Amino acid sequence: MVAVGDATNDLPMFELAGLSVAMENSMTEALAAATRVIGSNNGPAIAELVEELFLAPARAQAG
Repeated sequence: MVAVGDATNDLPMFELAGLSVAMENSMTEALAAATRVIGSNNGPAIAELVEELFLAPARAQAG
């Protein structure tokens, strides 16, 4: 499971996730707890993460 968040209310979700991802403009606590930090929520960072983790591997297996 991948969890993406930006605030302290996301910390319990981060603990359960296999991959916890914080946005670069997250609260300090979320940044510290995350396994990975990606770009701002004002850009394509989540779409790029989905592409990297789920779409690109599926395309590679298909072709």
